[in-house]
Amino acid sequence: VAWLDAPFATVVDRAPADGRRPLAANRTAMERLYNDRRAAYAEAHARFDVSRTSVDAVVDRLVDWLEH
Repeated sequence: VAWLDAPFATVVDRAPADGRRPLAANRTAMERLYNDRRAAYAEAHARFDVSRTSVDAVVDRLVDWLEH
């Protein structure tokens, strides 16, 4: 299990505003869920800080991790 970790503000910025992510319309509920889940996410086998990383770089890091 890999955790793609980013600050809440980054998650909000990256969430599409087109309705595909219903919780994105309710920032309070989204932030509560984000905070509630952090403890479970912290138990992942690997944590990747994706806050300042391109999608391609994240994919490269994940593939490298999976192959080793």
